[in-house]
Amino acid sequence: MNFLKKIALILVMCIGFGSQVFAENPFTDIPRNSPYYEAVDDLYNNGVISDNGSHLFHPNDTMKRDFYVSLVVGVGCKKCTTPSTEDIRKYTTSPYIDLPKVNPYFYCIAYADGQKIVRGYVLDQNGQTSCQDGNTYTSIPFCAENTTSRIEAAAILLRRANLWNEELNKRNTDFSLKIPDTDKYWYGYAKKAIEVGLIKARSDGSIGQDEAITRGEFAIMTSKILGFTQCNPIKNTNSLDAKIIIQQNGQDTKKTEFGKDEKCVFVPKTSQSGNWKYIWTITNRNGAVKEFKQKEIECKNLDNGTSDIDVQIIDPETGESISNPTTTINTKKNPDDKVSGLGVILDADPLTGTTVTNFNFTTVVSKTPNPTTQKIDFGDGTQTTSTEGTETYTDNHIYETPGTYTVISTVTDTKTGKTGQSTVTVTVKEDEDPDKDGILNCTEKRKTNCDKCPLVKGIRENKGCPPVDTGEHTCKIRKQYGEKIICDTPKNPENSKIDTQIIVTQDNTPTNKTSFTSGEKCVFVPKISEGGQWKYEWTIAYPDGKVEKFSRETIQCDDLKIGTPTIKVKIINPETEKPVGDPEVTVNITDPKNPTDSKDPNTNAIGVSLYATPQKQYLGEEIIFTINVEKTKNPTEKIIEFGDGKNFTVTDERIKIPLSHIYETTGIYTVKTRAKDTKTGKVGIAKVQVKIINNEDPDEDGVLNCTEKRKTNCDKCPLVKGSKDNNGCPPTNPTNPTFPNICILEKAKNQGIIQGGAICHECPCYNSLTISSLIRECDTLFPTILSPAPDLSTVYSRGSFYLVQ
Repeated sequence: MNFLKKIALILVMCIGFGSQVFAENPFTDIPRNSPYYEAVDDLYNNGVISDNGSHLFHPNDTMKRDFYVSLVVGVGCKKCTTPSTEDIRKYTTSPYIDLPKVNPYFYCIAYADGQKIVRGYVLDQNGQTSCQDGNTYTSIPFCAENTTSRIEAAAILLRRANLWNEELNKRNTDFSLKIPDTDKYWYGYAKKAIEVGLIKARSDGSIGQDEAITRGEFAIMTSKILGFTQCNPIKNTNSLDAKIIIQQNGQDTKKTEFGKDEKCVFVPKTSQSGNWKYIWTITNRNGAVKEFKQKEIECKNLDNGTSDIDVQIIDPETGESISNPTTTINTKKNPDDKVSGLGVILDADPLTGTTVTNFNFTTVVSKTPNPTTQKIDFGDGTQTTSTEGTETYTDNHIYETPGTYTVISTVTDTKTGKTGQSTVTVTVKEDEDPDKDGILNCTEKRKTNCDKCPLVKGIRENKGCPPVDTGEHTCKIRKQYGEKIICDTPKNPENSKIDTQIIVTQDNTPTNKTSFTSGEKCVFVPKISEGGQWKYEWTIAYPDGKVEKFSRETIQCDDLKIGTPTIKVKIINPETEKPVGDPEVTVNITDPKNPTDSKDPNTNAIGVSLYATPQKQYLGEEIIFTINVEKTKNPTEKIIEFGDGKNFTVTDERIKIPLSHIYETTGIYTVKTRAKDTKTGKVGIAKVQVKIINNEDPDEDGVLNCTEKRKTNCDKCPLVKGSKDNNGCPPTNPTNPTFPNICILEKAKNQGIIQGGAICHECPCYNSLTISSLIRECDTLFPTILSPAPDLSTVYSRGSFYLVQ
């Protein structure tokens, strides 16, 4: 019998949109059919142009002279908008009367002038000349605000590529090509530009010599010059994340200017361990250079004045430099001593992250009476400029592609032109859990127990894919996948204890920090793997005996006073009014004006936190416990009690220790850790609860999974709680509900249906159908066979759910 059934993809819409996807280059106003696309793409991939965050190229805009020169210098693989320390030391004065050092393209223009790529405007017979902004000069100006003309643009490019120059132009005697709108001086440049294809002559031979060049035309001209510059884009040779930190009295400091006999230590820091070698180079702005082959250097190694400091971190196996962080430091033996630069140090937090990590970069500048400007190059083609005029600049950045990136922060005094620079290197890894289901993606090294559905939330039992079963789903799962239902009030688990821990977050991201400055933002969040309605009672106990209490789901750093309180949250089942968990952490809240005051009785402890990943695990599988301890001057003794009679103790200087543990029996375990400063005796504690469950009953409904040997009286719905009377599935009769969370369906009213036809000649039907439709992040898809249109009210069959991430 032949019959026709409608196949529908039901899209359950929710608020929100998916991530925007860009082409090879990020400029949204340069589509693939644009005449400028290939040229712009070529320049972007070669690092000549970058994205300022707007994702716009503005192809029809004209170009100011200073900006144009900066791009032309970039054609020759000279990264001038982010100057090197050599550039900063070399170009201390301006080659033009009207070009201040705060011009963002100062170092590009200074370099171009030195290489005779660009010229200033010559004076007339009266000994003066004017720029387009109306200013008149009696010395040769650069006129940065002038609009670049077509012939000048071509001339600068030809000089950059060594295809034509002033000497060749002076000796030129070949005027055979008719170019009616070009004067004698520009003729040689115009003729060469036509010959190499930079400019296309019009039907009458003219070129529009004095017409302003657009950004799109520049892209085409410049892409043709790339081959003549005979250079390759400069690759980032750094492969190890690293930064320089400065310490005084064993504590990190952000100072960048030091006085007579002041002590400090410069320490290279990386997230990766290794037997690295180190070569420090200290270049004073007076020209003196010192080199040290040791791990750390001190303030006493610096000469008076401004010093540019860099450390090469060497791989001992290859002998090659794998990272090169830098900083600029001012040293004043006497308070009135003059310095030629700004002290600048850049910090990165974290040093290593993924493509979803929001990296925080903090630039600290030495004190100056004048405003400053800061430019930060994130190393991925993105730069930002700040003119806050502060002594601290904060920048955040998310990298879209894995790799190692060198980040450069350059700060300039807007009045004196004094400059300082600092660099760090960060490592960006592939996001190993993009769907945030707690299951890491599969890799060459991780081929089992990994996520087979890396872009959609799933469960560990189904290898990271969404659950697939034939029984009814609970309200929670049905609503998660977009079904329109009415549920009764969910009941809490009957367990007397559940797995719990406290997670400390900053900017909605978990942090390992246990010490915070008063005023710093953070949130303490109770984490529970069980669903349900809970009450929370927070207790904050200080070493001096003072106690504060809060009744709400979370607390913040703002709720804490200066000191080292132990924080406990009692999680209560409102149905029984009995506690089901009581995790703890200890944190240190310091006074920003006096962070090392040990006389305060409230600081008689050290910060400690304990994280469990995962906090609910199958029997025989490992849990990773991470102990985080506040950094102290002395080694700390760390003790962890796993709750099953097994303990672990270690004494060292580490502030983060991951430990794995496997439990041999199901149940709830309270895990405690205690850290003690070996010299001061200060102690901090933390506590979590973890749950170990039976592999054969993952939904914890008391009905064991079906197996080859157990085919009856077993769980037909192994991933959702059910009743033993219904083979482990929720009851399907809502008339007399006897099981919690019975769901009553509402009419879907055919909303979000995309129809497509499929012909089946027999059942089961194996025909496939592809339907193309716009979908959004957070839409839920599930294929369904419905009764024919216009009815569409009877569901013949329905497949698995797919949540679009």
